[in-house]
Amino acid sequence: MTDLSKEQEELLFNFGCAQKVQQASIALVKGEMSADDFLDAVEEYVPIDNYLDEICENVEIFLYQ
Repeated sequence: MTDLSKEQEELLFNFGCAQKVQQASIALVKGEMSADDFLDAVEEYVPIDNYLDEICENVEIFLYQ
């Protein structure tokens, strides 16, 4: 097994986080998760400063269509 570079480790970690957010998104759309629970899940896996405002805006648009 080869050693991963720091950049590769970061990419792998980000991919895992993206998968968790995708799973939460699917649960939200299916009605298996509340918007509050979804945002809690996202906060756990996403660098808040980078994306939370956009995610919240998208959730609000989805919920109030």
